[in-house]
Amino acid sequence: MDSNGGSPDVGGVTAGWGRLAPLVLVLAGIIAYANSFSGVFTYDDLHSIVDNPTIRHLWPPGDALSPPRTNGLTVSGRPVLNLSFAVNHAAGGLNPWGYHAVNLAIHLGAALLLYGLVRRLLESGRAGTPLPADSKDGHGGERSPRPTGRIRPGAEAPVAFVTALVWLVHPLQTESVTYIVQRAESLMGLFYLLTLYAFVRGAQAARPHGWWVLGVGACLLGMATKEVMVSAPLLVLLLDRTFFAGSFAGAWRQRRGLYFALAATWVPLALLVLSLGGNRGGSIGPGLGLDWWGHWMTQFRSIGHYLRLTFWPHPLIFDYGAERVSGLGQIWVQLLLVGALLAGTAWAVWRRRTEGFLGMWFFAVLAPTSLLPGPIQMTVEHRMYLALAPLLFALVLAGQRLLGRRVLWAGLALAVAFGALTFARNRVYASELAIWGDTAAKRPDNALARYNYGITLFEVGRLEEAVVEYEAALRLKGGVKDEPEHNNLATALSQLGRKREAVAHYEAALRGPAPSGEVIYNLGLLFYQLGENEAALARFEEVTRRKPDNASAWNMQGLALVGSNRPADALARFEEGLRRAGDAPDLFSNLGLTLMRMNRLSEALPPLERAVKLRPGVAPFHSNLAIALARSGRLPEAAEFFRQAIRLQPDDADARIKLASVLVQSGRGDEALAAYEELVQKIPASAQGHEAFAQFLSRLPGRELDAARHFAAANRLNGKP
Repeated sequence: MDSNGGSPDVGGVTAGWGRLAPLVLVLAGIIAYANSFSGVFTYDDLHSIVDNPTIRHLWPPGDALSPPRTNGLTVSGRPVLNLSFAVNHAAGGLNPWGYHAVNLAIHLGAALLLYGLVRRLLESGRAGTPLPADSKDGHGGERSPRPTGRIRPGAEAPVAFVTALVWLVHPLQTESVTYIVQRAESLMGLFYLLTLYAFVRGAQAARPHGWWVLGVGACLLGMATKEVMVSAPLLVLLLDRTFFAGSFAGAWRQRRGLYFALAATWVPLALLVLSLGGNRGGSIGPGLGLDWWGHWMTQFRSIGHYLRLTFWPHPLIFDYGAERVSGLGQIWVQLLLVGALLAGTAWAVWRRRTEGFLGMWFFAVLAPTSLLPGPIQMTVEHRMYLALAPLLFALVLAGQRLLGRRVLWAGLALAVAFGALTFARNRVYASELAIWGDTAAKRPDNALARYNYGITLFEVGRLEEAVVEYEAALRLKGGVKDEPEHNNLATALSQLGRKREAVAHYEAALRGPAPSGEVIYNLGLLFYQLGENEAALARFEEVTRRKPDNASAWNMQGLALVGSNRPADALARFEEGLRRAGDAPDLFSNLGLTLMRMNRLSEALPPLERAVKLRPGVAPFHSNLAIALARSGRLPEAAEFFRQAIRLQPDDADARIKLASVLVQSGRGDEALAAYEELVQKIPASAQGHEAFAQFLSRLPGRELDAARHFAAANRLNGKP
């Protein structure tokens, strides 16, 4: 045994792990994220991917490299990120599986780069093992001073492997990998690590220029992926000073061309930032009228929370809300902790220790979002994607000094536990209902989570639960920008039959500073359902004043006037709607029905036929035309359109009854009998169908008993004795 607890064969062990480590890392990542491929598009995915028109084609690349500039959109100002989604779309459309596969591939690539970076730093002798500043190299030249710190000889590959493995499967990474749109974080992290790795390889190479080009290229791509990349050139300089040049002046003398090139990548980043107004369209940065001091205090709490999650990753939360710290008394523990880390990092940087570089790496990655305030997202787990790497590197180094070779087995055990937690966490991303349900349960004071959970509950038909969540969101927001909450709550209440309560919430939504046309329309629709046609008409008229080509509002104006027994006025609204909105099938259909109601059959047929032609898959349009044809005496044509309506909607008992009646009027009794028999066979719960069949049978000789049986069935279904 050597004095550091090593063994004579440790080099062989190291070499073995060096060969196996990349394969084990890839397999571990695939296993931990094997169930992530079933995850759905959610939240920001919908705006940045599903509804993003600029990713629909790859060539010419102008659109893909020009993401939408919508305020706060994840892809805005990030052309490389947007291009990556365009590549996904070209390969598989909007199938989430492919997007998850690319996200995992990016994460695996980043883990391999982290492994290579850590191992090369350790094996170079410039990280971990101190040597005297005046010691000679093998050629009689002066060695550059080494950063202080010590690891056992032969532990380089195991330390690098454990660092990369635990980072790869750590549950904190799930948001950056499984939440598709947070490819912004993982792809930027990949480019950041590639920049550092390429620098180290270049610094160790006899001909470094190829590595310099790769590093600068990666840095440029990272700048166009996410703004957090801004610190990469400075971190390369610190890495050089700490591990290679020995001083900032020495680094500048030896590689000033490289640093000019790295600094030049700030220019396109600045242009991208300025293209969004300097504050990402109002989502972060100056000019938003925000409380900077409150934001900074909150970030002490956030960083303290990230540090806790590094050791104990529970609970993990999709959205923490926008709660801010209001006083130092709330964060004194985190303030002391983060202050101590900053002070220790500054001391270690001054002494050129490895820990100083790692501490600066941690704080440099978190600095942009910690220093610049935004109206939302005070604490976000994906911000730790890259910042977790230096923390784990430092912890594994400390563990190796304490445990020796046993750190490898401790790391493997920890990776198994963390991998299982990651696998479990991925299940939450399987549906929006699961994501927002989990978030609302863990953060019941998060208004956004409660609101979005309400939306997902509404979509799956759990209306009572949706109402509870909408009401909670309104209570938590306290009336701040709450139009969507009132609108959705009113819609749910309306569907539950609680229409008067729904009216109150629609009206509350309208009291906002700029009520939307959707809310006005929904309130009009509710008044129409309540039979309050004049109140409904006033709302629909307001919608068309705002948007004259709104066909639905013109259509509902006509229906409200029909309900008020003003058919002539209704005709005028239907015709005006068609003039302004163009070929709208509902308008044509209701125009024809109104003309038919006024006994203007010859005029009714053309618009009814037009509705069928425009929307041939709508069963009621066929039925409406069939009724008009029957009243016009065109019975064979009417029967054919009723048959078409039944093919489109087999459970339409009324269409089947009318078809049989037309067949009777046409003297096609056998076909009518078959139609009635099919009616009661296909829809046995239709009381109207049994009664119509009974009346038909009662007129046939010898079918009195059958008629009685169907009359009895109709009475039973109607609840009559």
